[in-house]
Amino acid sequence: MTGDRYRLHLVGLFRFERPTGEFIVLKSRKARAILAFLALARDHTRPRTWIKDHLWSDRGPEQADASLRQCVHEVRKALGADRDVLLASGSNLALAPDRVWVDAGDGDYLAALLAENDELPELLADLDIRDAEYEHWIRDRRTWLETRFEECNPGNRAAPVSQMPKTLQPCLIRSNGVADGVKSKIYNSVLQTLICKSIDDSGAVKLIDADVMNQLQSWESVAAFRLQTYGSHQGETVSIGASFTRESDGAVFSDAFRNLGPAETTNLQSFDVIDLINEAVHRAFDEIANLETRLPDAEISSALCVRALKSLTDYSVTSIDKADRLIARAHEIDPRGAYLSWRGYLRTFMLGEMQNKNMSTSPEEMERFIVQALEIDNANSHVLAVAAFLRSIWAVSIGEALELAERSNKLNPSNPLGISYLGMVNSHIGNLEKGYLLGKRAYALTTNGMTRSSIGYVAMRTAACAGRFSEALRVGEELRRAMPGFVAPMRMMGLLYSELGQHERAAEIEAELQKPDPDYSIKGVRAYYRNAPQMRNTALANL
Repeated sequence: MTGDRYRLHLVGLFRFERPTGEFIVLKSRKARAILAFLALARDHTRPRTWIKDHLWSDRGPEQADASLRQCVHEVRKALGADRDVLLASGSNLALAPDRVWVDAGDGDYLAALLAENDELPELLADLDIRDAEYEHWIRDRRTWLETRFEECNPGNRAAPVSQMPKTLQPCLIRSNGVADGVKSKIYNSVLQTLICKSIDDSGAVKLIDADVMNQLQSWESVAAFRLQTYGSHQGETVSIGASFTRESDGAVFSDAFRNLGPAETTNLQSFDVIDLINEAVHRAFDEIANLETRLPDAEISSALCVRALKSLTDYSVTSIDKADRLIARAHEIDPRGAYLSWRGYLRTFMLGEMQNKNMSTSPEEMERFIVQALEIDNANSHVLAVAAFLRSIWAVSIGEALELAERSNKLNPSNPLGISYLGMVNSHIGNLEKGYLLGKRAYALTTNGMTRSSIGYVAMRTAACAGRFSEALRVGEELRRAMPGFVAPMRMMGLLYSELGQHERAAEIEAELQKPDPDYSIKGVRAYYRNAPQMRNTALANL
């Protein structure tokens, strides 16, 4: 029902109507553009920075701020008593989603419009604004509207599915970044490079530059999404952001930003920058995983891999075996070094957590997977990070592990796995404080990560190696609550509780672990840390 909502017409000529049908006149073209921006955004919300970058990209920050405030005032004044239809917060503008109907988002309306017209109307046909970023946006959205009309045409609806191959590769479109100065352009370049590399290193996506869109086949648009980065330099601060837009329907499924203070603007690897990159990457992984629901007839290797890693809610035989079979199928569809490295990674849990019980694997099989992964792709930060982990923990080749971890971190300093395992290797060679700080940083970056438990265990381990036993126990308890079946943290926790004099707690953990593994004992763990070559320089070796 649209009778009680404001009506915003963007297809053809711009028109804004009250629920009564009365036209709302906005004299400023940029005020109308702001409403269009919001109407076509996910949840009808956009950051103020993004809007200023698309309407006043050639103006200074103060002038852009003043012009935006003036446009917002004009719209809210025109709305009168219903001024809260346009919501204005400190950093965002939004349209109240339950109070505004937008023609471009109504498939039935578009289908009826298509049936009534021989010539398709153009999006915002009367709204031309001389700003390079707006012009780029409107060209992109007009192409999107043409796709929407094709989907609404009954004769065309089945065509994309019939042309779609059985196996499909998601497409990541790199748009030109929006920036208002040299420093912002540098941040845009860093964000674009590391977000794309992180997504591609984890599995299989097809990277396409927006300027060469003829690379995108028509049937590929159903599995395509677009990355847009932006930056704005205001005084001593820099605002940076990254958004993803689904190519098939124009929905913005991620829009994250950070404000960098003066101390951070000279550090391209500050925590906020890397945190923003990882937030964007995780949103992209969610989108890739959702493709399996939207496209049930297609097999998508990267979606299979993401589903496999997300399915590890515990480390039971069943969940590990299921994840391994999914990743094996992903590799059959699209042979990638990343998939082989993940299979090697899973075998660390098969061997470590299950003590090889009920599972057919061996250290040799784990090593074979990682050797093959390195042969296929030795410039993949994930492959290098997992290889460093295996060399350090299982092969006890610390020198090679350090080289692999450093290469991983150099190729992609935003990869939490690379940061984590570089920290672990540094702890093993005696750089205890550096190892602890790297482990802590990686764990902080993986709030929603698919490998949070493994990275959390490394954070616990590096804290314990540095003698920070209470902090190690805090991380261990977090992991135990989140994943009760994860045994590795508990093995160390029993020893640490004993060392801190909490003998009842230590005895409780020892008894719990002896149920599945009668040979477990705190005494045995203490002996392991004293005798393991990679632990000789750590605080754990002295317990």
